[in-house]
Amino acid sequence: MRTTLLLILTFAIPALVSAACGPSVPAAAPTEPEATSSATAPAAPLPTAPKAETPKPNEKTLFVRESLVDCQGEAPMKCMQVRESESEEWTYFYAPIEGFEHQEGFRYELRVEVSNVTDPPADSSSLRYRLVKVIKKEQVTSGSASP
Repeated sequence: MRTTLLLILTFAIPALVSAACGPSVPAAAPTEPEATSSATAPAAPLPTAPKAETPKPNEKTLFVRESLVDCQGEAPMKCMQVRESESEEWTYFYAPIEGFEHQEGFRYELRVEVSNVTDPPADSSSLRYRLVKVIKKEQVTSGSASP
C-alpha cells in the first residue's frame, strides 16, 4: 500500500505541478522507491480534524426541533421550534428557511444566512433566512427527545 502511494506521489505530483505551472517549471525526475520495511519506514502524518468554520457576520447557527408544532400566525399553522444555543428554550419560528425542508423525527443544527427584507409585507418577517449548511442531522426517537 505504501509503495503504491509512494509511486503515485513520485510520478503524479511533478506532472501536476508541471501542467499547472507550464513548461518553465521542470518536472522532477522520478526515482525508484527504496525498499523499506514497514518497521523502519517513517509513519505518514495522521489527518487532522477539520477546523470548525466560523460563521460570517450575517450567519447564525439554529438548532431545529424534531417536530412541527401548532402555532398562530395570520391563521393557524405549523411552525418549527428553534433556538440559537443548546442551553436556550425552544421558540416558535414563523419564517421559512430557504433551501431547508424539515423532516419529522430529525433534530437539526443549521448554519443559516440572515438578511434584511426591504419593504416586507405586513404579515411577513423582515428577515430572510437561507440555508448555508446542515451541520448536524440526528434522528430522535420518542424516548430520547429532550426538552
